[in-house]
Amino acid sequence: MVRIALPKEWQRDLAEAARRAARYCPILVRLAGEALPRQDWLEGAARIALVDGVRIGIFQSRATARSSPIINFHGLTVACCLPSIAEEWDRHWSVRIDIVDAPHLKLVLPARKEMVENDALAGLRGTIKQALYRHIGSTGSHRLSHALWREARDLGVILPEATAMLDAWQPAVADWTNRSHAPEYRTGAELIIAGSFGPARDQCAAIAIALDPRFSGKLVREEEAMAGYGWYDALPRISDLVFEVDTGDQTAVFGNGDDPGLTSAAVDAVRLRLKLTNANDAIMIAAPVALHYDEATHWNVEEAGIFLAPDHKLAPEALVDLLDAACFSASDDPAADFWDTQHDRFLLDAAEIATRLLLGDDAAVIERLRSILAYRAQWFVPEGRQFVASIGRDRIDVAIVAQGDCVDHRPMERSTGCVAIGTVATPVAPFVEMRSPADEPL
Repeated sequence: MVRIALPKEWQRDLAEAARRAARYCPILVRLAGEALPRQDWLEGAARIALVDGVRIGIFQSRATARSSPIINFHGLTVACCLPSIAEEWDRHWSVRIDIVDAPHLKLVLPARKEMVENDALAGLRGTIKQALYRHIGSTGSHRLSHALWREARDLGVILPEATAMLDAWQPAVADWTNRSHAPEYRTGAELIIAGSFGPARDQCAAIAIALDPRFSGKLVREEEAMAGYGWYDALPRISDLVFEVDTGDQTAVFGNGDDPGLTSAAVDAVRLRLKLTNANDAIMIAAPVALHYDEATHWNVEEAGIFLAPDHKLAPEALVDLLDAACFSASDDPAADFWDTQHDRFLLDAAEIATRLLLGDDAAVIERLRSILAYRAQWFVPEGRQFVASIGRDRIDVAIVAQGDCVDHRPMERSTGCVAIGTVATPVAPFVEMRSPADEPL
């Protein structure tokens, strides 16, 4: 028993301090005769192993931050850098340590906020890795990288090879910092590993491959961490991927870094040519569209080469999505606009290009105007009303009508049932082409 004379300021914080100290303490603590609540430091662990005087609790969770308590030193919890193992995106193993009887594990004095880095702590880290690998082996299957699999073997833990399961292939995108996807794992003996050949080729290839049943459910992402496993090394790979475009008098081949020197157009035929490592002959796939765009040499979407097969069946919206994925990459220049603003401008240009190529010049002009009005003007239309406008090079007439009323497209002053509110008839000179939602006043 220890009897202490407490100053008044200590008495104010005593109850809370005692509860914190007693929570993970190995012995019962009473305050004013009342037993304080206790909790097992390893509560919720998937497995607990008692080794060399410490209890190792294994948890299926991501590793804790370096500043988070991870060791319980007889009731005092401290942070420490300890091993953790990641098998795959949603399966991580980490530990907590509860010291029972390990006199060589010590705290740095006088602060007692961290462990002494000595041989005992280094040995504990090795013991933790062995415990983690043994637990992983007991789960029945694993997705460890080949390097971790070899480490387990070197520590005396013999594991089977990782499960033959790989993430489905996803075509590369130009703005990779703003695209992500949850893994979609695939298994089977007919998997084909597909690397990345650049956003433009990948995106067009994905459209063509999706139409070919020979590749259905077979393409998987390259995972170099699995290289070394027998099943992984035996899988075929796409070693080459190029497009052939027939323009009547010539066949242009691109995908090898050369500019085909063609302008966007509908062409006679588009083919995707694949080369697999386990096949002598290339595989030819009829492709709806091919795109030539290289961020290293192109600056904006207007420089993209778009080549459409006769039976492409692409709607303008689908072509805009393709250009977005293959060409858009936001500038990180401090003087540049926000990502959203840059993206909106890009989509406006891409919509005009796609509409002009698929539907003609007049449709492209109408689509650009519609996009500008939707972005800059539609939001302030009064509820239940609508604007009617006649826009010319030197005159703009605007009227507001009740929603559902008939609209007469003759000059406003002769419209039946429409009340003109502030008709504008001001010469507009000089004419300035509207390029984006952010830099043109309506």
